[in-house]
Amino acid sequence: PPRGPAPPFAFSADGGAVSAAGQVFLLLPPGTTRWRATFGFDLSGAPKGSRGVSSLGAGTVTAAEPLDASALRQSFFMAGPIGTWPAGHAQDGFFGAWQGRPAFDAGALLAWTGALHGHYRQMFGQTRPAPYGVFLRYNPINAGGGVGLHHAFVTTFGTGRGADLASIRITLAHEMFHTFQPYVTRPGGLESAWFGEGLATFYQARLPFRFGMIDADAFLHDLNWTAARYYTSAMASVPNAQVPARFWADTRIRTLPYDRGMLYFATVDHALRQKSGGRENLDTLVLALLARQKAGAALANADWEDQLVQHLGPQGVADFRAFLDGAVPLPASDAFGPCFARTTTRLRRYELGFATDVLAEPKRVVRGLVTGSAAALAGVRDGDEIVDPVPQDGIQGEQTQELTLRLRRDGRVFTVTYLPRGETVDAWQWRRVPVSPGTACAL
Repeated sequence: PPRGPAPPFAFSADGGAVSAAGQVFLLLPPGTTRWRATFGFDLSGAPKGSRGVSSLGAGTVTAAEPLDASALRQSFFMAGPIGTWPAGHAQDGFFGAWQGRPAFDAGALLAWTGALHGHYRQMFGQTRPAPYGVFLRYNPINAGGGVGLHHAFVTTFGTGRGADLASIRITLAHEMFHTFQPYVTRPGGLESAWFGEGLATFYQARLPFRFGMIDADAFLHDLNWTAARYYTSAMASVPNAQVPARFWADTRIRTLPYDRGMLYFATVDHALRQKSGGRENLDTLVLALLARQKAGAALANADWEDQLVQHLGPQGVADFRAFLDGAVPLPASDAFGPCFARTTTRLRRYELGFATDVLAEPKRVVRGLVTGSAAALAGVRDGDEIVDPVPQDGIQGEQTQELTLRLRRDGRVFTVTYLPRGETVDAWQWRRVPVSPGTACAL
């Protein structure tokens, strides 16, 4: 796709196998009718030992409930010489598959993910296991990203951070949470992303930490990475209503629902714990909204405000509306537990060095070059064509990671590498603090 951050729907032929989402190759039935559906594979012409896996499980599988066109298009398929976990996985419950050769033990990663999925099921009261598949495949452009689909999640790996196992675990924890959580759908679309993405970012390390699946250092790393990306952003106070219009055009806007949403929910969680003496926390509100959604309600901001009034009073609503207007949330020093305390450090802002819209356009031609920026000093010029898509969401949070652009100028293709950073600012972070032996760090 022209822009780097795009969902991994399209066909991949890596490693002699193939994978794709249903929306790119299935002929879909019209209308909203739900159909009895069976997914199967003809592997007679495939390499020896090939297997086929879909969102419903391995081999030929009939869906437990009728599927409409939306569920069919949002299904995922992978076949050929692929890896699977467990080796003889059932069609009911958690399973996984991978394509290509990741630079880590994919089976061990999927075993970890399956254990976390079990914790999620228990937390959210899912008594009857439903099929849920995790698919891994290579992405040379925006490794580490992914997309949630029907009974499935697809994530991608690559090199560098894209092969970092700790980072991929957090991605999987985030995306699986989406399968269980409630959603605010009014207002529709990206204006409500603060809720869905903010919640998933809040819980992506907190729950694995709570369940003993990552340690305190891994939790702290995830917290500080998110905080650094947000508190150094020049767009930190952009009102939520402006997010949809600029979501794809500017990575600093695109990451706001995740980062600002996570930090806002941390303030709510802390306020609930303080007011209730530890009897309530963010889980209380999330489970209440989930029950309302399961009863048939389409959740809106007003439903969230109802919960805030009940548990935190009018001030909770006032703080929420200020957050939507762009107020910068700042969790208390002890908001993440007794083992961590808030501090400040000097960090540099992310600065691409030219108009951010360029990277979302079909033909990426540099304009709006910032005089004196790292991009300009490295040799980027207005009118240069950027040959390859450029992912930014991850690099925006990495203080020392350089950006490499492959440029075309006057018919000549060459590369330019620079550190996309601008001014230095004070940013909030958290640090480990000494605690008594036996103190439980996880909340």
